[in-house]
This record gives sequence, C-alpha cells and structure tokens, in this order.
Amino acid sequence: MRSGREIAAALTISVVLLGGVTGCSVTGCSGARQSTASISVQATAWSSAHPGHTLSVCLDDTCKDITTDDSITTSSSEPSGHDFQITATDTITKEQVSRTTSHLSVGQEKTACGDVSYPTGTITIGSDGGLRVT
Repeated sequence: MRSGREIAAALTISVVLLGGVTGCSVTGCSGARQSTASISVQATAWSSAHPGHTLSVCLDDTCKDITTDDSITTSSSEPSGHDFQITATDTITKEQVSRTTSHLSVGQEKTACGDVSYPTGTITIGSDGGLRVT
C-alpha cells in the first residue's frame, strides 16, 4: 500500500505532465489563433440612392445584409490574407451591384498570446454601386 505522500507526488507529476501535453498556461493560450478577416462596409451612399433596398455584401462565402455602415468577419486561410471575392447584391432586385477580387491589407492586434496578424480593410459602395476597397 502506498503512503499519502507517494500518492500526492504521483498526482502532482500527473497534473504537470497533463498540463504540458494539452498546452495549458497561465495566460490561457493554447495554440495559434485562427486567422479571421474583418472588413468595414460603408454603404450609406448606395442606400440613400436606393431607398427601401438592402445590399447583401459577401466577403468570400460570408454574407451580411447591410443598409448603411456595418462590418463583416470571416475566416481566412492566411494571417496575411488571400485574394478575397467581394460581391454586393441588391436583395430586392436580386441584381449583382458590384463584384471584385482584392487582397486586403494586414492589421495587427496585441493579445495575451502575442501579436496576431489578420486581413482587414474598408469597402465603400457608392451611390452607383461602384465598389472601392481600401
């Protein structure tokens, strides 16, 4: 039969080993953060020129209905970004207002796990449907 001291030592070693295997730490970091892309959409000019209409704005496969200014966040395969397909479709007429492919700029965020890079940008949709990415 083992003594209480031997059992306590075995449990301590188990906890330390388990923490090392699962990536536990004081800061709560456990591996790389998945890269996300975040864009700001400015559609006020288009909405003013088309009262009662809504745009469905898509960043790759992630879409959001927008009437004025909003944002869209989606996953990205690379922290520095990839070429994103950006489309805007009128939800009433179902007509595609604009479409472009763009490589977003790289933003950085300081986190408890270190600096994180992610694709970011601003999409401006003019009253005529013209789309500009900055």
